[in-house]
Amino acid sequence: MNPFQVLLRRAAPGVLVALVACALAAPAGAVSSRTWKQRDRADFEQGDPSGVSLLAEGPIRLGARLETLFEPDQPYIWAVASGPGGVVYAAGGNEGAVYRVEPGKPATPFCNVEEPEVLALAVDANGALYAGSSPGGRVYKFNPDGKLVWRTDTLEQYIWALQFDHKGTLYAATGTQGRVLLIGKDGSARVHFDSAETHVRTLAVDRDGNLLAGTDGHGLILRITPDGAHTVVADTGGRPLGVEVGPDGRLTRVKVVDPSFFNWPALPLAMADTIVPDFPLVNKSFNLSYAGNDL
Repeated sequence: MNPFQVLLRRAAPGVLVALVACALAAPAGAVSSRTWKQRDRADFEQGDPSGVSLLAEGPIRLGARLETLFEPDQPYIWAVASGPGGVVYAAGGNEGAVYRVEPGKPATPFCNVEEPEVLALAVDANGALYAGSSPGGRVYKFNPDGKLVWRTDTLEQYIWALQFDHKGTLYAATGTQGRVLLIGKDGSARVHFDSAETHVRTLAVDRDGNLLAGTDGHGLILRITPDGAHTVVADTGGRPLGVEVGPDGRLTRVKVVDPSFFNWPALPLAMADTIVPDFPLVNKSFNLSYAGNDL
């Protein structure tokens, strides 16, 4: 027995394993390290995100947790608003119904309006709910118990959005005259801003109290001051349905859809009791898009 064998026998078992591993790895040669960076959106798009959201600017952040709160028997949910205590209001059509969803409880009918669609909701600091109905262009105010306080006829056809500013003033985005209305606490309505567009689809408020309005016609994002003056912030080239403002007051996100977005819900109604070969005709009649922002 040579000295090397004696040494191995007296050594701890872990040392023997280490020696064998070194002996096996020696012929393979040295291993080099590599470095790479992932910083742009294109880098992260190659992966499959799980539990994270990829921002337009490139960085990733923790994604939102999705939880089903309510499954209505209505065909659409057009508007959602949150109130005090975690209460959520949801409105749809075609029955002009608004539902109330309290934490940990099933949804219950809250109120109904006379028109078939409720396209806009807002909740004030006292928990009162405001609902904008279409067609007909009315704004309703309901107490937290569901009792109607007032109803105002705006003389518009559509109420697309309702938005409070930092002072509690309520504004309504309307069509088909492309106006922004100021809704008084007594239910009165007056024109705050009259655009050259057909519709004002969405509203948001920046940190300085200015309105950011998305228009349908030329697809513009307008900044409207409290005195009614305006400037063009962006030209989206589509129909902006949602505007988001960051903490620094800058425009951060705009939800844009194609002109056919509002025509899609009519497709199943138009195709009822028809044969499949009629589909191309219906598709062209409604000018539907298959490759735009709608899908």
